[in-house]
Amino acid sequence: MNYPLLFSDEIPVEKAQPKTVFKKICLYLGIGVKKDKKERIWEIDFIRGFCIILMLFDHFMFDVGFVFAKAWIATGTENLIDFVNFARWYWNWDLRLVVHDIVLICFFGICGISCSFSRSNLKRAIVIGFCAGMISLVTYFLNIFISFGVLHMLAVAVFIYYLVTLIFKSRDSRIVVSMILSFTVFMLDIYLNNATLNNTANLFFIHENLITGSLQSADYFPLIPYTALVFLGAGLGPLIYKTKTSKMKNSLVKKITCPVTFAGKYAIFFYITHQIIISGILALISYCCLTPGNFVII
Repeated sequence: MNYPLLFSDEIPVEKAQPKTVFKKICLYLGIGVKKDKKERIWEIDFIRGFCIILMLFDHFMFDVGFVFAKAWIATGTENLIDFVNFARWYWNWDLRLVVHDIVLICFFGICGISCSFSRSNLKRAIVIGFCAGMISLVTYFLNIFISFGVLHMLAVAVFIYYLVTLIFKSRDSRIVVSMILSFTVFMLDIYLNNATLNNTANLFFIHENLITGSLQSADYFPLIPYTALVFLGAGLGPLIYKTKTSKMKNSLVKKITCPVTFAGKYAIFFYITHQIIISGILALISYCCLTPGNFVII
């Protein structure tokens, strides 16, 4: 929201009522006055939510096919063994690999679009970075360490875009810079994929070809090439949504897709908690029904 000047030519000071002036001051300072809440662009939440739902299913199948597989196969139950084998087949299915890449492109691109709308990218970067740090800390003690995953990469990308907004104030300049950043990262990825490097520093968080030794990370998304997708979204966002309003106004569709848009609106919550919830539910089912008295993961 662009705040009006405290005392503009249209409302001379001598004619302004005290209450009006007070409201203008509060509005300018951002205190004591409730800001008008703009309607969210529901189709962005829908696409992001759909990506989250696919991720939930993907990780559910991973848990079945690899985390609980050994204990469930040992039961000798034919249907359970078939389910485990199906989960493993699904994980290596060519179509799943294609859809996985499409989901990543959509999810990271939408993150960039959201950055182009937001006026609090610094706050977003700090929150995402904090969540990423907590995930690394928890997974370290669980021996499934995530050194530089999705949230780590997104935190850095959002912070870089925040710096872009500090330096470049106009909409057009931000679009151009975002596109240049995206193109540069893509070119660096091509170069690094084909270069023979004798690096001594372990810059694993930048690109996979800059890893020295072995890297064990349950979730790994280096800055190159994935930040390119975020910057691309940040550049395309103002072009696609010039008025920052939804392109689809059908209220019935909005109501029908409400559960999916809810997941998209609170994507970071679902991302942080989903593995704990999925593994917990499967462990409980296993303890009660499939492997009585054994949670498998404990």
